[in-house]
Amino acid sequence: MNAPEQLFYDKKGIRVTDRAVTVHSDSYPLSKIIRVEIEAEEPTSGERLKPLLMIVAGVLLLILVIGIFLIILGAKWWFSLQPYYWVLITTQTSRSRLSRFTSAESAEELRSALTSAITRNRTYN
Repeated sequence: MNAPEQLFYDKKGIRVTDRAVTVHSDSYPLSKIIRVEIEAEEPTSGERLKPLLMIVAGVLLLILVIGIFLIILGAKWWFSLQPYYWVLITTQTSRSRLSRFTSAESAEELRSALTSAITRNRTYN
């Protein structure tokens, strides 16, 4: 008789047990995972284009008072764009992005849970 699964993580459609990680409907057995890592993805040039256009419009409208407002608003928007953090797993046959996070801490929480589950899986199975 098999022991019940031990739960390590269960948030936003991602579930990590001592046997597998499930992301929505995709399941990955822990015994097949070779490596778990976090990858940072900076905002794309397309995401930075809109605030840049706002800054340029502000410069062009600098004659009017509204130009200063647009420059300030565009600069705040530009600097508020943050990177995304992906949790990746590597198996013998593939490398997969499990989930995207807006904070490094959330990505680290999942990475840590996966690492703990994999360690337990290899120790007790």
